[in-house]
Amino acid sequence: MSRSLFSSALVVLWTVASAQSSSASWTHDPSTNLAVSTAANYQTRPTITVDGQGGTIIAWFDNRSGSDDIYVQRISGKGQPLWTPNGVAVCTVTGSQSYPYVVPDGAGGAIIAWTDLRGANQDIYAQRVNAAGVPQWTANGVPVCTATGDQGELALSSDGAGGAIAAWLDLRSASTGDIYVQRMNGAGAMQWTANGVALTASAAQKDVPQLIPDGTGGAFVCWEDGVNVNAQRVNGSGVAQWTAGGVLLGGGSFGPRVISDGQSGAIFGWLDQGPATSEYGPWTAHLNASGTALWTTQMSQLFNFSPQKGTDVIDIAPDGKGGVIAAWSDSRNGNNNRDVSAPQATTCGPRTASPCAPPPTTRKDGFASSPTVSVAQSWSGMIRVSTAPPSMSSDSGSMPTALDNGSRRADSRSARR
Repeated sequence: MSRSLFSSALVVLWTVASAQSSSASWTHDPSTNLAVSTAANYQTRPTITVDGQGGTIIAWFDNRSGSDDIYVQRISGKGQPLWTPNGVAVCTVTGSQSYPYVVPDGAGGAIIAWTDLRGANQDIYAQRVNAAGVPQWTANGVPVCTATGDQGELALSSDGAGGAIAAWLDLRSASTGDIYVQRMNGAGAMQWTANGVALTASAAQKDVPQLIPDGTGGAFVCWEDGVNVNAQRVNGSGVAQWTAGGVLLGGGSFGPRVISDGQSGAIFGWLDQGPATSEYGPWTAHLNASGTALWTTQMSQLFNFSPQKGTDVIDIAPDGKGGVIAAWSDSRNGNNNRDVSAPQATTCGPRTASPCAPPPTTRKDGFASSPTVSVAQSWSGMIRVSTAPPSMSSDSGSMPTALDNGSRRADSRSARR
């Protein structure tokens, strides 16, 4: 197993002191932090979600037994561990279990999915833990996919009905892999085709699926498809709703992200891979429930930035108005002086507070651009956070491989360039 700088002898959680966090166990000392697990050997790759009651649930893989297992812990809003000290064992079966993802179950507990080597190949398993920290499904997890070949690059989302939807890279039929999805209900029963629904069938290398719920029991999914970034919507019955193989978001692109638009569509973000032309850098697009592009824009052009080389990490968040805030690192000030930028873009319309920006650039791949995009007046300008790009600071020397399930897998292609 490759180990990154995330690997350590313990898992810790830290919160910034605020008026709301004035009590109990939260430490205000960033050199101390709150210990979640200090068991023997290493605990690593923590993932976190909310518990719906002001606290959090954290899952990680854990080598206290000498083999990688899955553990989970719930932390109250006051910073108090609520379950077994050092975590509840989710899976301790023979073989290596690693790279968990965790989502809330809507009842104070969580659903955890992970990659599992208990068999001849790497598979996907899942478990639900209730609000008291008691596993609810078959001991050591239920199989999500045990098809031939390896399954990895796992992503997980709530289905909005007490269950979850998983997406992964699957090598059952091709060395380049395909993207599969599966829905499980709150009782741990798989809801779609056994071993998952295929969203792709091209010969291109697939990678880093990301997904969010669509609000009706399905999901919006995006992934790297060769040198492209594609997206698909799957309904609550597991049927793809958009173009077969997915809607093309960007050509020569990588690092997809997806968030809800707060209505019935989704906003996607990604990075163009190069060369240094006016199209290189972070892009976002808003697609409605039918897969039609409402807008697409290159974020850096909204502010007349120079074409960027070395843009290698993007993340996006909703602005609460149907738009998006995108953050990325780039090397406009030199390869050894990486910076982080965070502008905001909203759709032009009644809620727009400032004039619309120039029309978005027409992409060489023909991706449709409809309405223009405007910049919110509250944009705070360039925010210089650090001189080290997130991908270097989090995974230096140990970037995820095609089935490594790194905690920020969508950065993997930029690191491999």
